Amino acid sequence: MVSSSRFQTAAYALCDSPVGLLAHTLDVLRPCLALGQSGALSSLWTPATLLNWTMMRWLPGPEAGLRWLQRAKMEIKGGQQLWQRYSNVPLGISQFGRSRGAGGTEDAMLGWAEAWQRVTWMKRREDDDAVRPEWERPEELVEDLKDSFGKAWAARIKG
Repeated sequence: MVSSSRFQTAAYALCDSPVGLLAHTLDVLRPCLALGQSGALSSLWTPATLLNWTMMRWLPGPEAGLRWLQRAKMEIKGGQQLWQRYSNVPLGISQFGRSRGAGGTEDAMLGWAEAWQRVTWMKRREDDDAVRPEWERPEELVEDLKDSFGKAWAARIKG
């Protein structure tokens, strides 16, 4: 992908062409678009919504975000300590759909997370195949946050 190797080139290309930025937006959101059999967009991702998303990225410009990604990538290459030690910070996980992790098992995500973080709360919604739950199911995520933080707060008060 051009944005990971030549971020400045990608930034200029995306800034020069709103059509290029729209194409990039469509590419990023492809799993969320849920094109029906007729090829029409879902009711959530209307043409107006897609243009709004493109304009939200167009106005501030993509250069800052791509520059940030490049810096983050360079920092991770230089210091690989991020995944070398266990973090005792509590973590809550909301899982949508039947996600399969490493080895094809349903518990792979939980096992992977518990290897690096103290998982204190988890909720699975196996019947909900939301690709981008933050946009498709925000109400459920808010409820999960309330539940997760409520349990973490209660445990902290008890001791």
